Amino acid sequence: MRILPCALVVLALVGCNRDEGIPSEMSAPADLTFVPCGVDRPQPPTIMTLRTPLDLMSPTVTYRNAYEGQSVSLLPAASSQLVVTSVFPSGFAIGDPSALYDPKTDTGGWNHVFVSMTPPPVGLAMGSVISRVDGLVLDTVGFTEIAPCRTPEPTDTATVPKSNVLSSTDAPRLAASSISLLRQTASTVTLTGFVCPIDQTTTTGKSWVQYNTFQLELPTSISGRPTGDCGSFSTFGISLPGKTLGSFDPLQCTPQSVSSTGCLITVTGMLKNSSGQVDDLGSAGGAPTACKTSADCVAAGLGSDPCVEGTCKKGLYDFWTILPRSASDIVVM
Repeated sequence: MRILPCALVVLALVGCNRDEGIPSEMSAPADLTFVPCGVDRPQPPTIMTLRTPLDLMSPTVTYRNAYEGQSVSLLPAASSQLVVTSVFPSGFAIGDPSALYDPKTDTGGWNHVFVSMTPPPVGLAMGSVISRVDGLVLDTVGFTEIAPCRTPEPTDTATVPKSNVLSSTDAPRLAASSISLLRQTASTVTLTGFVCPIDQTTTTGKSWVQYNTFQLELPTSISGRPTGDCGSFSTFGISLPGKTLGSFDPLQCTPQSVSSTGCLITVTGMLKNSSGQVDDLGSAGGAPTACKTSADCVAAGLGSDPCVEGTCKKGLYDFWTILPRSASDIVVM
């Protein structure tokens, strides 16, 4: 079980509870000030309270959580449940069915979160119901996680919420997709696409070589043919637990020639983002440039760089991946 020890956070946080391994003094939103593990606040937060950004227009909305570094005790919304929707060796995702995402109105969502726990509790499975999750809020490259300070125990079973179906209109390259995808982070999604060429070299193919991740080329909504876009920033990656999953081997599904397409597959799994902004180190590659406003970045010769969190940034990045949970989550068409 992965319990975050005090030693890992004491350098970054002021004070630490020796028993729970969670911070004891941090500036925090009023409803999420520190409490010991398992002690309720007057109004314990729901997943939606935790996940919904305070400002959707913030330049850090894709990778900052207002409650990062805080101890929380998550409970379901009134008359709802916390249902396990994905299970992996490194943890599990839980969802609150009272706020399911509605793709027709682009409302709801923010109702799933990943609980980082290696291994997950014995007996936990998709459909398990847990009464609460107590732990520390972490942002891992923009992906919100809970590092539990006690082991969540299944109390019942329930129907797993239906997965959301994604298409080319949800492609990450489309600016309008960003918030819609964030609403669905850690939830279960289904996507159909063509396996892109896979770079197997150690220098440029790190996505596959190190992370077992390949891209899907999305079919157009009109013709159903490939869009021709396999960019890691513009389409979805599929992240496997190894080089194969069951009988599926993506290397056997890549395009065999320039004019051909890869296998058409349908993938179901947990949606995950990796997001952030990169400091502009200038042409000399020096230290980050401190700033108070974007005008300071212009004055430093960094062009139109925005001033974000006290330094000049040169670009926002968002990688979106889908993590299949078992071999049955990938179907070759």
